[in-house]
Amino acid sequence: MKIYELADCITKSEHTDVKSVATITKQQYEEICNCFSFVDFYHTCKCLRSMVVENGNTLQNYILSLKTKKRSYTDSELEDLVIKANGMLVDFLSSIKMSVDIFSNLISKKDKKLYDEFVKLNSQLYDENFGYRFLTRMRNYVMHRNMPFKKITNSIEDGITIGCIKNILLEFDGWSTVKEEINLMPDCISIEKYVPEAIGCFGDLYIKAIEVISKDVVEGNIKINDICKQYNIKSPTILVMEENSKSFRIHDLPLYMMNEFLLEASRYPSLGINVMF
Repeated sequence: MKIYELADCITKSEHTDVKSVATITKQQYEEICNCFSFVDFYHTCKCLRSMVVENGNTLQNYILSLKTKKRSYTDSELEDLVIKANGMLVDFLSSIKMSVDIFSNLISKKDKKLYDEFVKLNSQLYDENFGYRFLTRMRNYVMHRNMPFKKITNSIEDGITIGCIKNILLEFDGWSTVKEEINLMPDCISIEKYVPEAIGCFGDLYIKAIEVISKDVVEGNIKINDICKQYNIKSPTILVMEENSKSFRIHDLPLYMMNEFLLEASRYPSLGINVMF
């Protein structure tokens, strides 16, 4: 049989002491652990957001940096630049699609109402933001047709510019209503100016995704604070040991994730969280 001890981690200048303050039941142990059931969901959401933002910024910064390269290049060198740009664009488009799909899956398993709201928000962002709409359809183009970047120009005055050739894009039948909008665009279409808008739309979806766990985190934080007050501790942890054994393992509680979530969520008015630390 396992024995569970509630303990306090006391950090000193050179080390951390762990001081047991009370024996708790298995049920109490599980209730405390439940306060942190949000951690995997939140970690996944953060990873996806970081990936999308990093891929988008990498693509945009790369294309903009080419404009500063004001020297002559061989055809082979220019071809390598196009290949690299296409790879970055594919990474960005794929990361958005994959992340939205994962958000949808995670949310659908937790809250049907918020899942419906998430789907509605994604459709609304698609309808209201051309950059998000265009790049969402561009991902289909990449999957079923061709690499987007085909046009590259190089001049001493303007550096290197990379774009998509409109007539080649229009050969694809999967643009839906976006095809009419592409018809109105220049013959050589720049992509980089639509990246920030797409990242912004994804940010809105991220906020909606973490709304799913916001209530659980707030309630968990209240419970942990109550435990800290009850036992006069500041940094709770749990010691788990077998009966009649002198050895134990420390079950660290990811308090930092709870605090990080609450701090981040307090910046999003739609979540309605205002927690004082």
